[in-house]
Amino acid sequence: NALTPSMHDENVVYAAFNNHKNGDFKPYLFKSSNKGKSWTSITNNLPERGSVYSIVEDHENPNLLFAGTEFGLFFSPNGGSDWMQLKGGMPTVAVRDIELQRREDDVVLASFGRGFYVLDDYSPLREINEDVLGKEAHIFDIKDVLVYMEAKPLGYGPGGFLGASYYRAENPEMGATVTYFIKDAPKTKKEIRKEKEKDSDNAVYPSFEEIRAEDNEESPYLIFSISDASGKEIRRISKNYQTGINRLTWDGRLTNTTYIDKKGEPATNNSGSLLAPEGMYKISIWKSENGTVSQLAEAKEFKLNHLKNNTFRAEDQPSLVSFQEELNTVGREANAIDDKFNGLNKTIAELKAGIRNTPGTDLAKLAEIRALEERMMKLDIMMNGDGSLKKREFETPPSLNDRFGGTVWNSWYSTNAPTAMQKENLEIVKEAMPSIKQELKNIEAEVEKLKVYFYSVGGPFLEGDME
Repeated sequence: NALTPSMHDENVVYAAFNNHKNGDFKPYLFKSSNKGKSWTSITNNLPERGSVYSIVEDHENPNLLFAGTEFGLFFSPNGGSDWMQLKGGMPTVAVRDIELQRREDDVVLASFGRGFYVLDDYSPLREINEDVLGKEAHIFDIKDVLVYMEAKPLGYGPGGFLGASYYRAENPEMGATVTYFIKDAPKTKKEIRKEKEKDSDNAVYPSFEEIRAEDNEESPYLIFSISDASGKEIRRISKNYQTGINRLTWDGRLTNTTYIDKKGEPATNNSGSLLAPEGMYKISIWKSENGTVSQLAEAKEFKLNHLKNNTFRAEDQPSLVSFQEELNTVGREANAIDDKFNGLNKTIAELKAGIRNTPGTDLAKLAEIRALEERMMKLDIMMNGDGSLKKREFETPPSLNDRFGGTVWNSWYSTNAPTAMQKENLEIVKEAMPSIKQELKNIEAEVEKLKVYFYSVGGPFLEGDME
C-alpha cells in the first residue's frame, strides 16, 4: 500500500501492506536496512485491528515515524519499537496519506472521506524518550513566539458576519504554544475507593463520612505560571488535569488585574489585557491537589517577539509599558468604585422599600433616603454620563467611564505610543477619583446610620446582613 524511502539513509526503506480485501485487517509494517534484501516487522504494539495505509519518516530525526491506519494516526519515537496514537481532536478515521511540512514542522493528513487534517508543529515529538516519559511532567522546547494585533475585517468566527456564505477555517491560536506531558493525574478519594472495590470480593458500602468527604473533595487541576526575565510573574492560566501530551496557548498578554474572572474556573485562560513586552519568558507547571499546591514541571524558557509591521509603533517601549501599567492600576481602582456605587444603589433601594413597607417605621426617613438617591444621581452623571440627555440625543460631555474605557480599549489593541488625548483622559480620571471615593464613603456612612435605625424598629435584615 505504501513504499517510503528514508530521508537519512539510502539503505533504509519502509513498506506498508494492506490485506483487508481478503478479510485480514491486521497492520503490516516493515523496515529494510539493506535496500530491500531483507525485511523486519516494526508493527509491534500497533492495534491488532487496523490496516496500515501510509508511513513517513521525520526529516530531522530518523527514529521518529508516523503511520496512518484505518483508525487514526500513530507515531513512534524509537524507529517503530513502540507506537502511540495522536488524537488532539481528530476523529477515528482512516489516514490514507501523510505529508510533512518541513519549514513549520506540520503533519498534514489526507483521510478517507473526512477531509484533511493538520497538526501544527509536531517538533516536540522529537524530544520524547524514556527519560521524558518517566517524569511526572515535562515541558517541551518552545519555539520563538510572534505576537501581533490580529485583524478581524469580517468579524469573529469562521466567515465572520458573512456566515456560511463565506466559510473560513479558524487560524491556529496566536501566541506561545506550550506542549507538555503529564504522566498521571492525582487520584481522588472516589477513584481510589472504586479501584479497591474492583479488587475486593467483599466491598463495603462507604460510610456517611466517606461519602461526604468524596463529595467535598476538590478536583485536581493545573496552574501554568509565566514569568518575565526578571522573575516577575506576569500571568497565570488554570486548566483541568489531562494526562498524556497536551497543549496550551498563551496569547502573549498580561493578566488583567482590574477584576476577577471566575468563568469556567478552574479551566479558564484568565482574560488577558495588555500585550506583554518583547523579551525572554519562562513557563512552569504547578498542580493543585485538594488545595495543596506543588511544582510539577521545571520552567522552560522562550522568547516573545512583536511583529512590528505598524507605521506608528512606539519606539520607547519602557514608556509604553509604564503607561499601560498605570492604566491597569487606575482600572483596578475604577472597577472597585463601580462595584461600590452599584452595591450602594442596591442597598439604598432595599432600604427605601423596607422603610416604606414595614409597619412602625418613621416615614420621614424616606426624605433622607431621597436625598441620598439624588447624591447618587449626581455621581452617576459624573461616572456614566447624563442618561436623560443621551436618550434624547443631546450632545453630552464624555463621562469618566467613557474617557477611561476608550483609553484602555485603544491601548489593548495597539502597540502605538499613547496619544496626547489618552494621556489627558487618564489624568482627568485620576484627578476625579478621590472626590468620588470620598462621596461614596460619606453616603455609605449615612446608609449605615439608616440601617441601624431600621433594624432597631424591627425591620427585616437587608441582603448580606445579619445580627
